[in-house]
Amino acid sequence: FRRMAPVQKGFVYKQVREAMAEVGPAVAQEPPSAQPTLPVSGDASSSVPPVLRSFGVLQVHKSYLVTEDEHGILIIDQHALHERVMFEQLRQRVTAKNLESQRLLMPAVVRASAKRQALLEGLAPLLEKIGIEAEPMGPDAVAIHAFPTFLFDRKVEPVEFIGELLDQAEEEKLDASTPTAMEAALHEVLDMMSCKAAVKAGDRLTAEELAALLSKRDEIERASKCPHGRPTTIRLTLRDLEKQFKRT
Repeated sequence: FRRMAPVQKGFVYKQVREAMAEVGPAVAQEPPSAQPTLPVSGDASSSVPPVLRSFGVLQVHKSYLVTEDEHGILIIDQHALHERVMFEQLRQRVTAKNLESQRLLMPAVVRASAKRQALLEGLAPLLEKIGIEAEPMGPDAVAIHAFPTFLFDRKVEPVEFIGELLDQAEEEKLDASTPTAMEAALHEVLDMMSCKAAVKAGDRLTAEELAALLSKRDEIERASKCPHGRPTTIRLTLRDLEKQFKRT
């Protein structure tokens, strides 16, 4: 064959990739950010689950993950799935009495009426279980002396969290007066903690973070719902797709 003149410019992968990033969904091959949204440990390549290695995954509108398995397509709500993962981890650590607490150099102060202070004192056994130390400070404030390290690591603010905890107690949603009530209250508080700690809709995830999240999915899919009862995953089987495209 006659050699053609080299008149075309070569394929500049970097420029094309940057252009695609501006108009399309995030892909699993993005370079990792300096501060990952999800905690990642170990070699990322070894933690990638088979479904991710074989098929890949798309993060759509920084809220949903789309991948596939041998049965069809999986659409995953990243917040709901991560919230479920966080909830299971917290429950196991509380059961094993392995939830670390971190003391504050200076106490964080929450404004609280005498009524709210009394409610907080009634929740003392519950707060001890989750690693929170708080006590009244004057007639209209509560001082937070220690807070769960887990929540600190996830950038959860102590003042905001205790404020919401007091709101729940004031609405009679938290009660630690009996063992049965204590168990229900603990479930409610762990739910709050996991929701605060989980990635949110709008958080962009790197390849390592996607791998870390999906590798946990099979461990908690027996429930397939977040603590609020929302589904973590929607499945479209090949049969469903064939019906939608009228292939049947």
